[in-house]
Amino acid sequence: MEDKQKVKLVAIVAGIMIFVVIGWLWSLKYSLFNRAPSEADVKSNQQWQEVKSGLGQSFQLTKEGLALIGKMWQEDSSKTVLTPEQITALKNGLLEEATKRWVTYSNFDYNFTLKYPEKWDQATAGQSIIFTENPDEGNQKVVITVGPDLARPEVKDDQIENFWLDNLGAKLYHTATAEGAKEDVVAASLPGSKNDIVITGYGEEYQKILLTFKFIK
Repeated sequence: MEDKQKVKLVAIVAGIMIFVVIGWLWSLKYSLFNRAPSEADVKSNQQWQEVKSGLGQSFQLTKEGLALIGKMWQEDSSKTVLTPEQITALKNGLLEEATKRWVTYSNFDYNFTLKYPEKWDQATAGQSIIFTENPDEGNQKVVITVGPDLARPEVKDDQIENFWLDNLGAKLYHTATAEGAKEDVVAASLPGSKNDIVITGYGEEYQKILLTFKFIK
């Protein structure tokens, strides 16, 4: 690699690290699922919010991500900002790295698939599929319920947001358990069906599970 290319690569890596720090500071103001950027926000900020939402506040760029950035830069060194396509590729690459050892769960009754941590347990109870963290490591839990006319949490309007579950428009409710612990609920009506889908949980793993959720076409 020529010296000029090395300098450019170092510069872009340094720039991305600064970008990550700015994103972390941004997260102090906006939680992962807080209100989406307004129409007045700069498009690049909206793109960063999408990346941040999948990675969580403590998620760091991996070697694979940095290598991808370097490759992108070398392919077209005239670009000083990442394109939407590059940001999407970076997000997907980092999410794939973070979940590469996770277990894939597929439900062919309702045509969806997702990934969950390899040390978690999976069980079915009535209309619900329950994913539970190993008790020795924590108490995170994700519950997916499918059925007709499922109830939505009763919360104030400022605790409800628009959300994308794969390519399906949904609602995100910020609520709490009976014990007062924070809880998020994603709810949507399944197209071509009388059923609703409700996904309940909280925490970084919950956020990643939501990002791995895909409808089977």
